[in-house]
Amino acid sequence: MYNLVLINGNIKVSKDILKLYKKINEASNYLMQLYGREINKNDLSKFLEIDENIIDYVYTVCEDMVNVEDVSNIVKVSEFDNNIMFDDILYNLNPLEKSIMNYRYRYDYTQSEVGRILGISQVKVSRIESICKKKILEYIS
Repeated sequence: MYNLVLINGNIKVSKDILKLYKKINEASNYLMQLYGREINKNDLSKFLEIDENIIDYVYTVCEDMVNVEDVSNIVKVSEFDNNIMFDDILYNLNPLEKSIMNYRYRYDYTQSEVGRILGISQVKVSRIESICKKKILEYIS
């Protein structure tokens, strides 16, 4: 079972770690209400019967997480910004190049699928994609 995995440039946390993080936070809130004071790792460790090092690890992994509503708003803004940047970058390409780059990187089609859609070979898609990447690198730098 994994704890952290890199997928498409994003770090994903295992469901077990997320469940434990939620359990630790709920216990912390419960104990704060019960005792009327700040709760330390030792209190949590005794209450949950979990080693303090595991609590440290879970907090370290999950410390920068935000709630689901915040994430969905961030993703919407981020996708919007990425689409604008992507459109700006593709502006200098011809229509065939734009189509290939859109299918490949916006819609995640394979070179073979793009070739079938556009009626050209996979090899031609690969060559045009290479040319586009060079043009994009020149544009960016």
